[in-house]
Amino acid sequence: MKHVVPDYVPQQSEVDVPIINPTNHELEVEFTLHELTVVLKNKKKDTAPGMDGISFSMIKNLPVSALDIILQTYNAIWRNEMEIPSNWKQFQVVTVLKPNKDKNDEGSYRPISLIPCFIKTLNTMIKNRLEWLVEKLKIIPNTQYGFRKKRGCADYMMHLVSDIYTAKTHNETTILASLDITKAYDQVFVPILLQKMYVKGVPARFITYISKWLTDRKLTLIFPKYICSRNTSRGLPQGSVLSPLLFSVYIAEINTGLPTNVHSLQYADDITLYSSNKKQELAHNKLQLALNELGTTINLLHLQINASKSKIIIFNNKRTQNQSNNITSGMNYTINNQNIPVVDTMRLLGIILDRKMTFKPHVNNLIIQGQKDMSLLKYISCGRKGASPEFILRVYLNTIRTKLDYCSFLYGHVPQNILKKLDTLQNQAMRIATGALKSTPTLALQTECSVIPLDLRRQVISERAIYKIITDNTHPAYHKIVYLQFVSNNHPHWQRKSKLTYIRALEIIQDFNPNYNNNRDFTKVWDLTKFSNLTNENIEFHTESEKYNMSKKHTTPTFIKQYYEERTNLTYKAYTQIYTDGSKNTDGVGSAFYIPALNVKKKFKLNKHMSSYSAELYAIYMSMKYINTLSDHQFVIFTDSQAAVRAVDNSIKGSRGDGIVINIIEEIQKSSKRIILHWIPGHCGIVQNETADKLAKEAIYEEEIHQILHVPSDDFKAYQNKRYIDLFNNKITQSTKARWYINIQGSTTKQPWFTNSRFKRCETINICRIRYGHGTVNSYLHRIGQYFTPLCLNCTLGKPETLEHLLLECPNFEYARTQAFNKIKTIWSKLTDQKLTQLMKLNDLEIYKEINKYLVYIKKQI
Repeated sequence: MKHVVPDYVPQQSEVDVPIINPTNHELEVEFTLHELTVVLKNKKKDTAPGMDGISFSMIKNLPVSALDIILQTYNAIWRNEMEIPSNWKQFQVVTVLKPNKDKNDEGSYRPISLIPCFIKTLNTMIKNRLEWLVEKLKIIPNTQYGFRKKRGCADYMMHLVSDIYTAKTHNETTILASLDITKAYDQVFVPILLQKMYVKGVPARFITYISKWLTDRKLTLIFPKYICSRNTSRGLPQGSVLSPLLFSVYIAEINTGLPTNVHSLQYADDITLYSSNKKQELAHNKLQLALNELGTTINLLHLQINASKSKIIIFNNKRTQNQSNNITSGMNYTINNQNIPVVDTMRLLGIILDRKMTFKPHVNNLIIQGQKDMSLLKYISCGRKGASPEFILRVYLNTIRTKLDYCSFLYGHVPQNILKKLDTLQNQAMRIATGALKSTPTLALQTECSVIPLDLRRQVISERAIYKIITDNTHPAYHKIVYLQFVSNNHPHWQRKSKLTYIRALEIIQDFNPNYNNNRDFTKVWDLTKFSNLTNENIEFHTESEKYNMSKKHTTPTFIKQYYEERTNLTYKAYTQIYTDGSKNTDGVGSAFYIPALNVKKKFKLNKHMSSYSAELYAIYMSMKYINTLSDHQFVIFTDSQAAVRAVDNSIKGSRGDGIVINIIEEIQKSSKRIILHWIPGHCGIVQNETADKLAKEAIYEEEIHQILHVPSDDFKAYQNKRYIDLFNNKITQSTKARWYINIQGSTTKQPWFTNSRFKRCETINICRIRYGHGTVNSYLHRIGQYFTPLCLNCTLGKPETLEHLLLECPNFEYARTQAFNKIKTIWSKLTDQKLTQLMKLNDLEIYKEINKYLVYIKKQI
C-alpha cells in the first residue's frame, strides 16, 4: 500500500473541485440509452469486477426498465446534481509482478485497480466523447503513439527505425535517450491535469466529473488475515479506461521547448528523445540541451525521471567494438543532475536495438524465449497421449508465433543464417504438434499444419503495417518511410545492403495501387463535424426483408417488382430517387448510380482488387456527394446490398465503422437534406435497379480508374491472403522435396485435416506420419541406422517393410485387413492407380479411421 499511497499522502482530498463557468457544448448533452447499450454491447468479455462482484454480463442482461434507472443515475452525476456513489469509488488493488523483476522488491509490482463495472460503464461513455474531442482539437501531439486509434507499437518503431536508417544513410550519428518515468500514473498531480484540460478547451462537465472521479478514492488491499485501506486523491488509477487518455493530455506539451533537430516520440509514459548529426559532439550537445529542458518540464508536472532505468544508445556506421568505452569518452548525459548510462543494446517497446542495427540480440532473445515456451508444448503433448495436434498448434500460434510476429518487419532483412534459427523454432513446434519424425520435410510440415513459412509471414505483416500508414498521409511516419524508400533506391549507402522488409512491402503496395498518391485518405471519426454516436435525425434506414420477408427465396420476382413500384410511386413520390449498384467480375470492379428523374447516370471504374461490397458502398458514397450539390431536399437511395445499408446504420449507431462508411457519414453530416437509405432485392426486374446494375458493369471496361478513395484495408487483406497462399502453393508444386506428401496434398488448406476430427492424439500421429511418408517401419529405421535390416520380418516375401507394404501388401496381416477395411475395399477396387498415396489423397476421415483400426489389430504404431 505504501508503494501506491505513501504515508505522507493525506487521507482526505487536498484537491478542491474547480469552479468552472458552465459551457454549452454538444458533447455535454445527457447520455442516451443508445450510448449506454453501445458501450455494453462492446464489452464482449467480462473483465474483473469490483468489490461489489457485479460483472458486465449482469448489467447487460438487465431489463430496459433497469437500464433506464441506471441511465438516470449517470445523467444526474453528469449534470453535477449527484455525487458519485462512494462504493463506486472503492477499488480493490491487485499487484502484478512486472516481467523479469525481483519479486522481493516492492517497486517490481504494478498496482492494478479492480473498479466497479457500473462506474467503468459511465467512464467508457465519457471516454468515447472525450477521446473524440481531444483528437478533434488536436490536444495530443502526433508523436504520442500510445492508446490511440490507428496508432500502435509497430507504427512507433517504424517511425523511429526509419529516422535511424535515414541518418545512417547520410553517415550521421544518432544518439537516442530512452527515459523512464517513475510510477507515472501514480504521480499525476490532479490540479495540473484539470487546469490543462480547461486551457485546452475541454467543456466544463468533463472537468467537473473527472475532478470528482479522481478525488477521495478508496484503495483496498485484501490479505489472508487482514484488510488494508487508504483514501487517496493522488494520480490516475491503473485499470481505468480514462487513465491512458488523461495521462496523454497531462504530458501533451512535453515536446514544447525542445531544441531544433531533436525529435521526441512517446508511447504512453515511455519517452524517447533522439538527435542526429554528422558530428557526434553536436548531436550530444543538442540531446543534452533537450534533456535539460525535458527535466524542467517533468518537474513542473510533479513527475520524476528514474535515471538509473533510463538509457542512452548511439547508432552510427563506425567500426568501434565497445560503445561506452570507445565512443562516449568525455561525453556524459544527465537529467536533473543524474547520470544516464550509455549502453550497447536497449530494449524499447519489447524490441532490442543494438548500435549497429543488426537485430542479432533481438533474434537471439526470441530464440531463448521460444525454447522456453517450447517446453510447454512438449509438456502438453505428452508423447502420444497428450493434447490434440489442433490444440498444440493453437498454443504455438498464440504464445510463440505472436512473439515472432511482433515488429518482425524490422529484422526481416537480416542474414538468412540468423533467420533460419527462427524457422527452426516453428518447425520444432509443428513436429511436436503432429508427432512428426525429425527427417520429415519442412514443406510437408507447413502444408499439413496450414502454417505458412515465416519469411512469407513477415512480408504479410510488413505490408499490412505499411498499408495502414500510407493510406493516411497525416500519419507521422508517412513521410519518414517514403523518404527512406527514396534514399534506399538512390543512395550509394544501400547498393550492397539488403533492402528493408517494410520498404519492399511499400513497393509491393505501390504495384497493388499505383494511384495511391492521388487517392483521398479515409475520413477519421474525429474529423466528422459531429460525434457520430449522437443520433442523426436527417437519415433513415430501411431493410424491408426483415419486416415483410421480401427475400427472393420466399417471394416471386413479379410480386417483389410490383411491391417496390407501389412504394416508389406512393410512399416516395415526393422524394428524388437514386439507384446505386456495384459490380465485380474477373475483368475488374465497377460502381454506378442512376437518378431517373434527372436522367443522371454516373459510373466509376474502381481498383480491380476491391470487393463488390466496397463497390456498393462507393456507389452510395458518390451518390451522397452528388446529393449535396443538388437543391432538392428529400432523397431516397436504393441499393440491393443489405450489408451496405446495415454497415452505415450500425456505424451511425456507434458500432465500429471504417473506410468508406465513415466517408458516407461525413457526407450525411454535411447535408441538411432528408435522406432515406433503402434496400431492394436485386435482379428482380426493377427497371431502375437493372439500369444501375448495367452502368456498374459498363464501368468495369472504362479506360481510366475513377477512384477518389483508397482501397479499403479489408479488401487489401483479402488480396494479400490470396496472393501469399498462391505463392506458398507455387512453392509446394515446384519443390523437389517431399514428393510423397505432395502427391497426397498438393496445396495448402485453410485449416489442417485433423481440425474437429475427434481423433485421439495417437491416431492423428499415425495418419500424419503416413501422409508425411516418414514412419517407424523397418525400411526407414534401417536408413537412419536404428535397425539391422530394411526387410519385413512378418512375411517371407523378402520385401522392404515400407508403409505401403505394411498397410496394403504384407500377407501376414491379411486377416486384419479383412476385419478393419470396409470402405477402403470399395474404394480400392475403383482406383486406377492402386497406391497408398492415392488412397490417402482422398482425405476421407472414414478411411483414416479404418487404417487406425487396422493398426490396433496388428499392434503397430507408425
